[in-house]
Amino acid sequence: MHADADSVGALGLDLTEHGGTEGVDVVLHTAAERARLEASGLRSEVLVPELLAREAERNRLDAEYAARTVRSALPSGRTSYRTLEDYETELRDLADEHRSLVRHLTLPEPTLDGHEVHGVEIAHRVRRPAVGRPTFLMLGLHHARE
Repeated sequence: MHADADSVGALGLDLTEHGGTEGVDVVLHTAAERARLEASGLRSEVLVPELLAREAERNRLDAEYAARTVRSALPSGRTSYRTLEDYETELRDLADEHRSLVRHLTLPEPTLDGHEVHGVEIAHRVRRPAVGRPTFLMLGLHHARE
């Protein structure tokens, strides 16, 4: 796989996180990218010809499930994925509901797309100076190509 991933990566193509001993998955965005892959001599196979159509079908099925399900088996009971706005609201609510333990924060630098990055700090007496307090950083809510 490493040889395939390196070869495809050298072509400047969009590698996904899916891969194994049989090869590596890529997303081709343009006809020029498809031509570049074909010209490379690497063996390829189209697994999903229309990603947008597949995504639309999955969204339709998700919406049908949510419409017929009052409460899912998830601990939250949610029937759909959280959006970024959902996460940001929940972080703010958590900080508002637990002021002595949770402090909402906004990082000083925006994302490459210009969006603010929000988070929370959780600690005993969180609003006091962090003199010598151990720190643990966890990042989340990010995916490839977003």
